[in-house]
Amino acid sequence: MFARAFRGGGPLAPLLAGTLAACSASGPSGNAPGEPTQTRVDGGAGPDASGPGPSLAGGSPSCPSDAGSAASRAIIWADGTSQTAGMTVASGTTVVIAPGANIGMGTAAIVTVQGTLVAHSACGPHAHLAWPSGAAATSGIVVAPGGTLVLDGVDVTGAGAALTVLAGASAEYDYAKIDGSAAPFTVAAGGILKTTGAAVVNTQGASSVSGSLVAAYLDYNANGNSGIVAEDSATVDIRNSKLHGDGPDADMLISEGLTGGTVRVSNTEIYEVHCAFHFGPVATFDISYANIHDNAYGFMLYGSGPAGGTMKYSNVDASNEVAFDPAGTNGTITFDHCYIPGGAPAAPVVFSNPAASPVAGTGPM
Repeated sequence: MFARAFRGGGPLAPLLAGTLAACSASGPSGNAPGEPTQTRVDGGAGPDASGPGPSLAGGSPSCPSDAGSAASRAIIWADGTSQTAGMTVASGTTVVIAPGANIGMGTAAIVTVQGTLVAHSACGPHAHLAWPSGAAATSGIVVAPGGTLVLDGVDVTGAGAALTVLAGASAEYDYAKIDGSAAPFTVAAGGILKTTGAAVVNTQGASSVSGSLVAAYLDYNANGNSGIVAEDSATVDIRNSKLHGDGPDADMLISEGLTGGTVRVSNTEIYEVHCAFHFGPVATFDISYANIHDNAYGFMLYGSGPAGGTMKYSNVDASNEVAFDPAGTNGTITFDHCYIPGGAPAAPVVFSNPAASPVAGTGPM
């Protein structure tokens, strides 16, 4: 079972370590006969020992029976709380968003987290942070160096920059929805964002990652905009997710100057975008068990590093134009046990063990 304990420090840690246990759900695992052991998001062999997260097809969390009471140890944001001017959660301070609380935010409100901001609402009515229409581009939640964010079941609506993680900060955002943001995720170099079971909808612009993004069971609708842009030395690691748009208008997974980073994608479906992958350049990439379909292009490969990249046990099907468009200087790119109608492009692509029909077991488990 997928279990997560409260990770923040401070006075709430002893109280919440047991009672803010993670929501969990079980899902299928294992490999088809003859297929290699699938790789966990953390690089270990086989399915994640903690188990998969909730299924995108409708898995639901199982919940603790008691969330405890933290009223005497923290600041509580209850239903009806207003943060019209924004606020700073100072170092050493813990703020708890109550389950089901509706929090009104001001047009330019920024919540800066230097201490700990936590919520556990996935197992009941979600909490809701709501910015008004026309909110400032900078409005949203900023996790500062040394800060910790653990939001479970907190929907964020209307924020210009919904969730920003700065260098030296860590954040976890699970089982909730970001709605109408121009920058759903922004992760600076040295920052870490982990998310499980999140949905991104009505997106107005791209997410930007220069640090580390680890996502599972993410349903990300780019809504005709660029999707997730990896820059600098970013690590983008996505599994068991759906990444999509509303037609072939913009690219989904994009690298820009990614000379020291990597993109890893497994058991993920990418559809209704211009390019599923637009790499130019990317240090290295590893794609497995992906189902890529109904896009203008599968890949644009405009400069992988000397290590090149691999794609295995995946489908690149029903592209409106071409499956691949390699150009510039690339390391060796290997496609192994993949179904790609029309075959492989010219070198430096190595096409091994091509599949004659769509590979089973691709996409989210």
